[in-house]
Amino acid sequence: MADKLLEIKDLWVEFKTDDALVHALNGVNLTVNRGEAYGLVGETGAGKTTTCKSILQLLPDRVGKITKGEIFFDGKNVPDFTEKELEAFRGSQCAMIFQDPMTSLNPVLTVGDQVAEEIELHNPGMSKADIEKRVDDMFKLVGLLPERKGEYPHQFSGGMKQRIVIAMGLACQPELLLADEPTTALDVTIQLQILKLMKDLKEEFNTAMIMVTHDLGIVAKICDRAGIMYAGEIIEDGDIEDIFESKYHHPYTVGLFGSIPDLTVKTERLHPIQGLMPDPADLPKGCKFHPRCPECHEECLTKEPEVYQLSPSHMIKCHLFKDVKEEGGNN
Repeated sequence: MADKLLEIKDLWVEFKTDDALVHALNGVNLTVNRGEAYGLVGETGAGKTTTCKSILQLLPDRVGKITKGEIFFDGKNVPDFTEKELEAFRGSQCAMIFQDPMTSLNPVLTVGDQVAEEIELHNPGMSKADIEKRVDDMFKLVGLLPERKGEYPHQFSGGMKQRIVIAMGLACQPELLLADEPTTALDVTIQLQILKLMKDLKEEFNTAMIMVTHDLGIVAKICDRAGIMYAGEIIEDGDIEDIFESKYHHPYTVGLFGSIPDLTVKTERLHPIQGLMPDPADLPKGCKFHPRCPECHEECLTKEPEVYQLSPSHMIKCHLFKDVKEEGGNN
């Protein structure tokens, strides 16, 4: 039986602004096992980053609020943690690589000091010599020269900054690493290097990972399981084989695959999903994907779909699959 590290149950998050009440997450359920890489895929605005920030309790004060649900990490409910427990939890047990390395580093501190600060915070009894050695080891681990730890962020390229942020995330060897689109701002060559680095580090430290991305290619390369997210919900979840090889898919997942160029097929245009992600302050009734869904029928307009378990590892939240038996058989 798989060893659960993270389990999110029916998580609802709202952002209250002067203009509207934003429904950011609407009943998210997901599980990450120890040492497992889980891909979280969806368009901008789907709720991927909000999910990660909810795990670390980093929602903006007085604006963002968890209204319902539980986030169990190693059997303990994170929203129940005290501020002192959260300080120990962040960075040490669970760390996050934010999307933009340019804004994740303090411009007036050397990069070495920024990595050392985290190590010192979570290891108060460690000597300065041991901290410096750990910093050197982390720089070597991510492919940077330790001699450059006395330099400032502006002296590094975008790819090097991302490596420094990864070093910070892994400095205390957390059990879970949240990677929020860590390659978005990088060119293709550097992307490949960063992905290989993260895959190698995951295997070396047996670190569980949530990889937030738009790119299904990254999911195929890095992840063991994946969830497809839309309008604050996980609408399809399964092993990589389920997501890429099953004959059953949510219409949104089909649309995501249809948007990927096929080098074996000659075509004049790509086939994007029509329309836009719904406004989270004014979500449609019924299935939230129905205004864009080519398979939409009358039931979708008014009734929210249930979760259908197509196999022990594969679930889809869509009316189309209410007559599909578990293990993929038809009634």
